[in-house]
Amino acid sequence: MKKLSILILLIMLAMSLSGCLVSDKSTKSTKEDGEISAAVADKIEAFFRYNEFDSPRDDWATEEGEVAWDPENDWTVEDIMLLFNSNHGENYEIVTLREDGISYGKSFDKLEDELVEMGSIFIRQPGVYHLGVYYLISEKSKSDIEYQYKHYYNIDLDLETSLLLKDGVQSKNLRIIPEGQNSAKAIAYFLVYEKNEEIDPMVTDYGIITFTFTRTDGEWLIDRLVIDYKDVDDAPEDQIEDIPDWVQAASDI
Repeated sequence: MKKLSILILLIMLAMSLSGCLVSDKSTKSTKEDGEISAAVADKIEAFFRYNEFDSPRDDWATEEGEVAWDPENDWTVEDIMLLFNSNHGENYEIVTLREDGISYGKSFDKLEDELVEMGSIFIRQPGVYHLGVYYLISEKSKSDIEYQYKHYYNIDLDLETSLLLKDGVQSKNLRIIPEGQNSAKAIAYFLVYEKNEEIDPMVTDYGIITFTFTRTDGEWLIDRLVIDYKDVDDAPEDQIEDIPDWVQAASDI
C-alpha cells in the first residue's frame, strides 16, 4: 500500500511538472479560437472597407466630360467578390436580404452583377457623394481583436470601419463565434452613413449582418451572408461615441 501511494504521488508530481507532455485541450482550443477570431475580423474589416464609396475623383472624367470609369479598377467589385466563397452551384443563395418581413436572395453571379450596376449609379451622383458602412464594437472587444491579430500574426490591425460603443452597451457588440477549425460565424450591427454637398453625414440604413465563414485552401471566405434591415429610426446613434471620420476610400487601398 505504501509503495502504491508513493507511485501515485510520483505520477501526480510528474504530471504537475510536465506541461509539455500532458495535453491541455482548453489551452489548445483558446489558441485556435484566437487565431480564427483574428483572421475573421480581418475579413470583416475588408468587407466594410470595400463597401465604402467616395466621389468624385478627378481621373473619372475625360476631357469631353464623359465618365471614364472601369469598375474592375476604379471601384472594388472584384475585391468584394474575392471575399466570398465561389465554390457553390449557380442557385446557391450566397446573400440573403430581409426587410419588412420579406426575404430575397442573391447568387454569387447576381451579386456581382448588381454591385457593378450599383457602382455605375454611385459614380453619376452629382457633386460630392460619400457612403460609409460601419459596424459597432465595444472598446474592449476592439482591443482584444487587435491584440489577437498582433499576437498570432505580429501585424498591427486597426479596425478603422468600426464605431465604438459607449461604456455599458454590449448587446450590439460585434461577435465572432468559431465553430471548428474550418468554420465560424460573426454577427455585426451595422450603420450606413451617407453625405453629399448639401446634407451632413446621416444614417440611411441600419441592421444586423450575420456572416458564415469557411476556410478553403487555408483562406477564410464568406460562405453566406444574411442582412436583416431594421427601421432606420431605431438606429442606435446615441449609443456610439461619435459619428465616424470618413476612412480612406476603398478605391485608394
